[in-house]
Amino acid sequence: TDITGCVLWLDAANFNSLGFNSTEGNGQKLATWYDLSGRNNNVAQANTTFMPNWYSGSNLRGRPYLEFDGTSSVLFNAAAELLGLANGDNTFIAVFESDVTTAETYGQVVVGINTSSGAVRAGINVNSSGSGGGGADSVAYYNKTTTANYCHITSAGVTEPKIVIGRKNGTNLDIVDENGNTDTYASGSSTTSGAYFTVGARFTGTSDFSEFNGQIHELICYDDNISDADRDKLIYYLKNKWNIL
Repeated sequence: TDITGCVLWLDAANFNSLGFNSTEGNGQKLATWYDLSGRNNNVAQANTTFMPNWYSGSNLRGRPYLEFDGTSSVLFNAAAELLGLANGDNTFIAVFESDVTTAETYGQVVVGINTSSGAVRAGINVNSSGSGGGGADSVAYYNKTTTANYCHITSAGVTEPKIVIGRKNGTNLDIVDENGNTDTYASGSSTTSGAYFTVGARFTGTSDFSEFNGQIHELICYDDNISDADRDKLIYYLKNKWNIL
C-alpha cells in the first residue's frame, strides 16, 4: 500500500504470495502466506494438520480466499516487528466472512497477537462473549494487557463479507466496519507479552484455540494509527476489490 507504516500485507488474490505445501492450486493446503509489504513478515505453518486451504473463489463471489476450518487451521509468525504492534499505536485490517455466529468467551480469532500460553493481547475476533465482547454475531478489536475484547460491533453480520479496521492511538481504541458501524474504548494498553502473531486462531506453539471458522481474503497491519482519511480510502478500495456491497 502507499500508506506509510505497513508491516504486513496478506492477499489471497495474489497467487504469487501463496506458498503451497506441495500441489499448487484450488483446494490445496497452504504452508506459507507471503507478506507483500516488503517487510518479509510471512505467516506459516509446518504441520499439515494446521494448514488452511486456498480456494480460487468459484463458490464465493469469484474472489479467492483461505479456508479456516474452525478446528485446527492456524498460521503464525513470532517476528519482533509483528509482536511489537501490541506495544504501540497500530492498525489491524481484516477482510473475511465467518461460517458461524457461535459465541465463545474469547470468540474466534481472525488475526491477532497472543502470549505463549495463548492469552489474547491484540487483534480482531468474532463472536466473543467475554469481558467487553459483543456475543454472537459480533466483531471485536482489542489491545490490552488483560484477556478481553473491549471494542466491538454487535449484530455485525459476520457471516456476510466483512471489512473490519481496528486502531490503537495511545490508550484509545476504535473499530469500524464496511457499513460505518463504530465503537470506541478509552482504556486500552500496550503490552510486550506477545509471543505469537497468528491468523485463524490463538496458538501456543503446539496447540491452538479460538479457531476461526470461515474465509479470510486479506489482512493488513500498520505500526501506526492511520488517519481517518486513509482508513476511509482503504474501506472504499477493499469494498471494490472484494465486491462487498
